[in-house]
Amino acid sequence: MSRVAPIVCAVAAVAAMLGAGAPSPAAQSAPRAQTAPDTSAADGQAAEAIALLDQAVKDRNASAVQTQLRRFEELWRSLSPKMLKKVITAVVAFFKEFKPRNDYDIPLEPTRPGDEPRVVEDTGRQELFESYRLAAGVLYDKPEGREVIQQVLKVPHVRQWPEVVALLVEGLGYQADTGLTGVIRPYLDDPSPIICGAAAKALGQLHDQPITVRREAVAALVKAYSGAKEAADKEARRAKPGANDEPAPTPAADKLVLMEVPFGLSLQKLTRQSCTGPVAWQKWFDEHGKDASW
Repeated sequence: MSRVAPIVCAVAAVAAMLGAGAPSPAAQSAPRAQTAPDTSAADGQAAEAIALLDQAVKDRNASAVQTQLRRFEELWRSLSPKMLKKVITAVVAFFKEFKPRNDYDIPLEPTRPGDEPRVVEDTGRQELFESYRLAAGVLYDKPEGREVIQQVLKVPHVRQWPEVVALLVEGLGYQADTGLTGVIRPYLDDPSPIICGAAAKALGQLHDQPITVRREAVAALVKAYSGAKEAADKEARRAKPGANDEPAPTPAADKLVLMEVPFGLSLQKLTRQSCTGPVAWQKWFDEHGKDASW
Protein backbone atom coordinates (compact mmCIF):
# COMPACT_ATOMS: atom_id res chain seq x y z
CA MET A 1 0.00 0.00 0.00
CA SER A 2 1.33 3.44 -0.92
CA ARG A 3 2.03 6.16 1.63
CA VAL A 4 -0.87 8.27 0.26
CA ALA A 5 -3.57 5.73 1.13
CA PRO A 6 -3.15 5.91 4.96
CA ILE A 7 -3.19 9.72 4.81
CA VAL A 8 -6.43 9.75 2.77
CA CYS A 9 -8.06 7.32 5.19
CA ALA A 10 -6.98 9.40 8.19
CA VAL A 11 -8.37 12.60 6.65
CA ALA A 12 -11.67 10.85 5.86
CA ALA A 13 -11.94 9.56 9.42
CA VAL A 14 -11.35 13.00 10.92
CA ALA A 15 -13.89 14.55 8.53
CA ALA A 16 -16.43 11.93 9.51
CA MET A 17 -15.86 12.64 13.21
CA LEU A 18 -16.14 16.42 12.76
CA GLY A 19 -19.14 16.29 10.42
CA ALA A 20 -21.18 13.68 12.17
CA GLY A 21 -23.48 16.27 13.76
CA ALA A 22 -23.25 18.98 11.04
CA PRO A 23 -26.19 19.57 8.71
CA SER A 24 -25.83 19.00 5.01
CA PRO A 25 -25.37 21.99 2.71
CA ALA A 26 -28.99 21.58 1.61
CA ALA A 27 -30.16 21.63 5.22
CA GLN A 28 -28.04 24.68 5.96
CA SER A 29 -29.63 26.62 3.09
CA ALA A 30 -33.22 25.62 3.98
CA PRO A 31 -35.24 28.43 5.63
CA ARG A 32 -35.82 27.97 9.33
CA ALA A 33 -39.38 27.92 10.62
CA GLN A 34 -40.05 31.02 12.70
CA THR A 35 -41.14 30.43 16.24
CA ALA A 36 -44.57 31.91 17.02
CA PRO A 37 -44.31 34.89 19.38
CA ASP A 38 -45.24 34.25 22.98
CA THR A 39 -48.50 36.11 23.56
CA SER A 40 -49.28 34.64 26.96
CA ALA A 41 -48.34 37.75 28.94
CA ALA A 42 -50.30 40.12 26.68
CA ASP A 43 -53.25 37.73 26.57
CA GLY A 44 -53.32 37.58 30.35
CA GLN A 45 -53.32 41.36 30.64
CA ALA A 46 -56.08 41.62 28.02
CA ALA A 47 -58.23 39.11 29.87
CA GLU A 48 -57.87 41.19 33.02
CA ALA A 49 -58.71 44.38 31.10
CA ILE A 50 -61.86 42.76 29.68
CA ALA A 51 -63.07 41.85 33.16
CA LEU A 52 -62.32 45.33 34.50
CA LEU A 53 -64.03 46.97 31.52
CA ASP A 54 -67.14 44.89 32.10
CA GLN A 55 -67.24 45.92 35.75
CA ALA A 56 -66.61 49.58 34.90
CA VAL A 57 -69.54 49.57 32.47
CA LYS A 58 -71.82 48.07 35.14
CA ASP A 59 -70.65 50.76 37.58
CA ARG A 60 -70.98 53.52 34.92
CA ASN A 61 -67.43 54.52 35.76
CA ALA A 62 -66.26 56.37 32.64
CA SER A 63 -62.76 56.95 33.97
CA ALA A 64 -62.21 53.23 34.60
CA VAL A 65 -63.72 52.41 31.20
CA GLN A 66 -61.27 54.72 29.46
CA THR A 67 -58.33 53.20 31.35
CA GLN A 68 -59.15 49.72 30.05
CA LEU A 69 -59.73 50.97 26.51
CA ARG A 70 -56.22 52.47 26.58
CA ARG A 71 -54.88 49.11 27.71
CA PHE A 72 -56.51 47.48 24.68
CA GLU A 73 -54.73 49.99 22.44
CA GLU A 74 -51.38 49.17 24.05
CA LEU A 75 -51.87 45.40 23.83
CA TRP A 76 -53.70 45.07 20.50
CA ARG A 77 -50.78 44.10 18.25
CA SER A 78 -49.30 41.70 20.82
CA LEU A 79 -52.39 39.51 21.25
CA SER A 80 -53.10 36.05 19.94
CA PRO A 81 -55.90 35.82 17.33
CA LYS A 82 -58.15 34.10 19.87
CA MET A 83 -57.70 36.82 22.49
CA LEU A 84 -58.05 39.56 19.87
CA LYS A 85 -61.52 38.26 19.05
CA LYS A 86 -62.42 38.46 22.73
CA VAL A 87 -61.18 42.03 22.94
CA ILE A 88 -63.22 43.00 19.85
CA THR A 89 -66.29 41.39 21.40
CA ALA A 90 -65.67 43.37 24.59
CA VAL A 91 -65.41 46.67 22.67
CA VAL A 92 -68.69 46.01 20.82
CA ALA A 93 -70.35 45.03 24.11
CA PHE A 94 -69.11 48.28 25.65
CA PHE A 95 -70.91 50.29 22.98
CA LYS A 96 -74.07 48.25 23.48
CA GLU A 97 -74.16 48.33 27.28
CA PHE A 98 -72.75 51.74 28.18
CA LYS A 99 -75.84 53.74 27.23
CA PRO A 100 -76.79 57.40 27.67
CA ARG A 101 -78.93 58.20 30.68
CA ASN A 102 -82.49 59.39 30.17
CA ASP A 103 -83.34 62.93 31.18
CA TYR A 104 -85.34 61.75 34.15
CA ASP A 105 -82.21 60.12 35.57
CA ILE A 106 -80.59 63.54 36.01
CA PRO A 107 -81.02 64.90 39.55
CA LEU A 108 -82.64 68.32 39.50
CA GLU A 109 -82.20 70.93 42.21
CA PRO A 110 -85.44 72.38 43.62
CA THR A 111 -86.25 75.94 42.60
CA ARG A 112 -88.29 78.65 44.29
CA PRO A 113 -90.64 81.09 42.60
CA GLY A 114 -88.63 83.95 41.16
CA ASP A 115 -85.39 81.98 40.92
CA GLU A 116 -83.51 81.97 37.64
CA PRO A 117 -83.98 78.68 35.79
CA ARG A 118 -81.08 76.39 36.54
CA VAL A 119 -79.25 74.87 33.61
CA VAL A 120 -78.76 71.18 34.26
CA GLU A 121 -75.87 69.60 32.40
CA ASP A 122 -75.59 65.84 32.19
CA THR A 123 -71.86 65.53 32.77
CA GLY A 124 -72.26 61.77 32.60
CA ARG A 125 -73.32 62.07 28.98
CA GLN A 126 -70.19 64.05 28.14
CA GLU A 127 -68.01 61.44 29.85
CA LEU A 128 -69.85 58.77 27.90
CA PHE A 129 -69.18 60.59 24.64
CA GLU A 130 -65.48 60.83 25.48
CA SER A 131 -65.45 57.10 26.20
CA TYR A 132 -67.10 56.43 22.83
CA ARG A 133 -64.53 58.67 21.15
CA LEU A 134 -61.67 56.78 22.77
CA ALA A 135 -63.11 53.39 21.80
CA ALA A 136 -63.56 54.57 18.22
CA GLY A 137 -59.95 55.76 18.18
CA VAL A 138 -58.79 52.33 19.25
CA LEU A 139 -60.54 50.84 16.21
CA TYR A 140 -59.70 53.42 13.52
CA ASP A 141 -56.38 52.11 12.21
CA LYS A 142 -56.81 48.39 12.94
CA PRO A 143 -57.29 45.85 10.14
CA GLU A 144 -60.44 44.69 11.93
CA GLY A 145 -61.63 48.26 12.51
CA ARG A 146 -64.04 48.72 9.61
CA GLU A 147 -65.99 45.56 10.32
CA VAL A 148 -66.24 46.37 14.03
CA ILE A 149 -67.29 49.98 13.44
CA GLN A 150 -70.02 48.80 11.08
CA GLN A 151 -71.31 46.51 13.84
CA VAL A 152 -71.33 49.38 16.31
CA LEU A 153 -73.20 51.65 13.90
CA LYS A 154 -76.13 49.22 14.07
CA VAL A 155 -76.53 49.66 17.84
CA PRO A 156 -79.86 51.53 18.30
CA HIS A 157 -78.80 54.12 20.89
CA VAL A 158 -75.58 54.78 18.96
CA ARG A 159 -77.52 55.36 15.76
CA GLN A 160 -79.72 57.90 17.57
CA TRP A 161 -76.73 60.00 18.66
CA PRO A 162 -75.53 61.96 15.58
CA GLU A 163 -72.24 63.07 17.13
CA VAL A 164 -71.26 59.47 17.88
CA VAL A 165 -72.32 58.26 14.44
CA ALA A 166 -70.26 61.07 12.90
CA LEU A 167 -67.05 60.18 14.74
CA LEU A 168 -67.47 56.51 13.80
CA VAL A 169 -68.23 57.25 10.16
CA GLU A 170 -65.31 59.63 9.84
CA GLY A 171 -63.10 56.95 11.40
CA LEU A 172 -63.94 54.60 8.53
CA GLY A 173 -61.79 56.85 6.36
CA TYR A 174 -58.65 55.62 8.10
CA GLN A 175 -58.85 52.55 5.86
CA ALA A 176 -58.73 54.34 2.54
CA ASP A 177 -59.19 51.60 -0.05
CA THR A 178 -61.42 50.64 -2.96
CA GLY A 179 -64.23 49.48 -0.67
CA LEU A 180 -64.58 52.73 1.28
CA THR A 181 -67.02 54.55 -1.00
CA GLY A 182 -69.52 51.69 -0.92
CA VAL A 183 -69.44 51.68 2.87
CA ILE A 184 -69.71 55.46 3.21
CA ARG A 185 -72.28 56.21 0.48
CA PRO A 186 -75.45 55.71 2.61
CA TYR A 187 -74.25 58.27 5.14
CA LEU A 188 -73.78 61.00 2.53
CA ASP A 189 -77.57 61.39 2.36
CA ASP A 190 -78.16 61.29 6.12
CA PRO A 191 -80.57 63.99 7.34
CA SER A 192 -77.99 65.11 9.90
CA PRO A 193 -75.42 67.54 8.47
CA ILE A 194 -72.98 66.32 11.12
CA ILE A 195 -73.16 62.77 9.81
CA CYS A 196 -73.09 63.53 6.09
CA GLY A 197 -70.23 65.96 6.70
CA ALA A 198 -68.28 63.23 8.48
CA ALA A 199 -68.95 60.91 5.55
CA ALA A 200 -67.55 63.51 3.14
CA LYS A 201 -64.42 63.87 5.29
CA ALA A 202 -63.94 60.09 5.26
CA LEU A 203 -64.05 59.99 1.46
CA GLY A 204 -61.52 62.81 1.32
CA GLN A 205 -58.97 60.31 2.65
CA LEU A 206 -59.00 58.66 -0.78
CA HIS A 207 -57.09 61.60 -2.28
CA ASP A 208 -53.95 59.49 -2.89
CA GLN A 209 -55.80 56.62 -4.58
CA PRO A 210 -55.89 55.93 -8.36
CA ILE A 211 -58.30 58.03 -10.36
CA THR A 212 -60.80 55.17 -10.73
CA VAL A 213 -61.21 55.06 -6.96
CA ARG A 214 -61.34 58.83 -6.65
CA ARG A 215 -63.85 59.09 -9.49
CA GLU A 216 -66.26 56.80 -7.67
CA ALA A 217 -65.93 58.87 -4.49
CA VAL A 218 -66.39 62.17 -6.35
CA ALA A 219 -69.48 60.85 -8.12
CA ALA A 220 -71.02 59.91 -4.77
CA LEU A 221 -70.17 63.28 -3.21
CA VAL A 222 -71.48 65.32 -6.13
CA LYS A 223 -74.71 63.32 -6.25
CA ALA A 224 -75.36 63.81 -2.53
CA TYR A 225 -74.40 67.50 -2.67
CA SER A 226 -76.68 68.15 -5.65
CA GLY A 227 -79.48 66.21 -3.99
CA ALA A 228 -79.22 68.40 -0.91
CA LYS A 229 -79.42 71.49 -3.13
CA GLU A 230 -82.56 70.17 -4.83
CA ALA A 231 -84.15 69.45 -1.43
CA ALA A 232 -83.34 72.98 -0.24
CA ASP A 233 -84.80 74.51 -3.40
CA LYS A 234 -87.97 72.44 -3.06
CA GLU A 235 -88.48 73.51 0.57
CA ALA A 236 -87.83 77.14 -0.34
CA ARG A 237 -90.58 77.09 -2.96
CA ARG A 238 -93.03 75.80 -0.37
CA ALA A 239 -91.95 78.08 2.47
CA LYS A 240 -93.73 81.34 3.26
CA PRO A 241 -91.66 84.49 2.75
CA GLY A 242 -89.85 85.75 5.81
CA ALA A 243 -89.08 89.29 6.86
CA ASN A 244 -88.69 91.79 3.98
CA ASP A 245 -89.98 89.10 1.63
CA GLU A 246 -86.67 87.24 2.00
CA PRO A 247 -86.84 83.44 1.72
CA ALA A 248 -87.55 81.93 5.11
CA PRO A 249 -84.84 79.60 6.41
CA THR A 250 -85.69 75.92 6.15
CA PRO A 251 -84.05 72.77 7.61
CA ALA A 252 -82.85 71.72 4.16
CA ALA A 253 -81.31 75.12 3.53
CA ASP A 254 -79.56 75.04 6.90
CA LYS A 255 -78.21 71.57 6.14
CA LEU A 256 -76.89 72.69 2.77
CA VAL A 257 -74.95 75.54 4.38
CA LEU A 258 -73.34 73.15 6.86
CA MET A 259 -72.39 70.76 4.04
CA GLU A 260 -70.42 73.41 2.16
CA VAL A 261 -67.12 73.11 4.03
CA PRO A 262 -66.72 69.31 4.40
CA PHE A 263 -68.04 68.53 0.91
CA GLY A 264 -66.12 71.34 -0.74
CA LEU A 265 -62.80 70.46 0.92
CA SER A 266 -63.10 66.74 0.15
CA LEU A 267 -63.99 67.39 -3.48
CA GLN A 268 -60.99 69.70 -3.81
CA LYS A 269 -58.68 67.06 -2.32
CA LEU A 270 -60.04 64.33 -4.59
CA THR A 271 -60.12 66.30 -7.85
CA ARG A 272 -57.32 68.89 -7.41
CA GLN A 273 -59.91 71.41 -8.65
CA SER A 274 -61.51 74.45 -7.05
CA CYS A 275 -65.24 75.00 -7.34
CA THR A 276 -67.79 76.56 -5.01
CA GLY A 277 -71.20 75.12 -4.29
CA PRO A 278 -73.12 72.09 -5.56
CA VAL A 279 -74.11 73.62 -8.90
CA ALA A 280 -70.51 74.37 -9.85
CA TRP A 281 -69.31 70.96 -8.74
CA GLN A 282 -72.08 69.20 -10.71
CA LYS A 283 -71.20 71.21 -13.82
CA TRP A 284 -67.51 70.39 -13.49
CA PHE A 285 -68.20 66.68 -12.98
CA ASP A 286 -70.57 66.54 -15.96
CA GLU A 287 -67.82 68.02 -18.14
CA HIS A 288 -64.70 66.39 -16.70
CA GLY A 289 -65.79 63.42 -14.62
CA LYS A 290 -64.70 60.95 -17.29
CA ASP A 291 -61.33 62.61 -18.01
CA ALA A 292 -58.32 60.30 -17.94
CA SER A 293 -56.67 62.32 -15.20
CA TRP A 294 -57.36 65.19 -12.79
